[in-house]
Amino acid sequence: MAVMDYGLADGFGLTVRMITIGIMGTVLYCIVRDRNNADLPKANPSNCQLQKIVVVSPAATSPAIVPTSPATMATVSTPMNPTKSPTVETPKREVEKKAPETTPTSMAPTTLTTVSNVVKTQKPDVSPPYDAAQKMIEDAARSLNRNKLLRFAGMMPCETGSRLDPFLQHVFRNYNTSPRRHIDDDEVTFFLTFVSEAWRAAPALLKRARQELCCHGAVYERKKWRSFNEVTRHYIRQPTTPGFIAWFAFSGEHGHQITFKDNASAKQILKKLSVPALLTVFFKENLSKKIRRSAYAHLRTCLPQISKHYPEIQVRGMPYPICLIPEMKKKNLVMFYDAANDQTFSTRRSDGSSGATAMIYV
Repeated sequence: MAVMDYGLADGFGLTVRMITIGIMGTVLYCIVRDRNNADLPKANPSNCQLQKIVVVSPAATSPAIVPTSPATMATVSTPMNPTKSPTVETPKREVEKKAPETTPTSMAPTTLTTVSNVVKTQKPDVSPPYDAAQKMIEDAARSLNRNKLLRFAGMMPCETGSRLDPFLQHVFRNYNTSPRRHIDDDEVTFFLTFVSEAWRAAPALLKRARQELCCHGAVYERKKWRSFNEVTRHYIRQPTTPGFIAWFAFSGEHGHQITFKDNASAKQILKKLSVPALLTVFFKENLSKKIRRSAYAHLRTCLPQISKHYPEIQVRGMPYPICLIPEMKKKNLVMFYDAANDQTFSTRRSDGSSGATAMIYV
């Protein structure tokens, strides 16, 4: 019995202690919570609630408008009595800072000075202009046609796909410099001599050329060309035929249109002809001696100019007699330039002196 009373007393005491501890814990919790709430900022009730703004219209019958959402909280105004309403300020845009403008500084006035022309001393160029040099080396057919001394006759083309005139196709087929023709020593010597000596040697050379053509089917009557056959044309095309004979044949076949009204017109036309065309005029034995001599004199003057304007490797492929320039210079370089400066028809004697002179018609 005593033991039972002791157990009840012990259990009651334990229960009291547990309740006491619980009460003390609750009190401590409340104290800590109040302290924590005191540190937090108090909320302003005016910021949490939206004020209801009533805008009264000046009209007596207009009802009040109560905005119920931020979208309807706009300002309602009339022209008579505008009312202000609270507006939401828009955030300011960031403006890029511009570099400070620099004011132009005053510069000292510039003075213009004129430079005097500097006189340069250089050797005079004796070579003709490029366009003039091109006229000198033009083939005989084109140069004569350009100066209305040869008309291109209508022919059937002999080369398919060629852009050349059919007449030029037939001319270049027979009278060409490629492949390179055989060079006779007599023709080189002829073009090296002075005007008077060339004039004296010309009849024998022309007679020999005419005989060679007649041996191959050509027909001449009193030094005038009549006809060529296929044998003659084949002989003219051969590289073994000297150019002197070939272009003498050209002057007989295509030179019948070369005529001059008078000496004055001949003087102007001869200055415009190329070297091959001048040789064609010289080969025309029916023209006056004065015109033929002038043609050779112009031809002889142009050869050194062409030699200075074009390289030797290019000269070798040019029309006859320009292609003979390398051989002429190789044989006698001094005479090549001296004979071109001959201004008279003087005949050079064996002792170097000159005989009777006659002025060249130029």
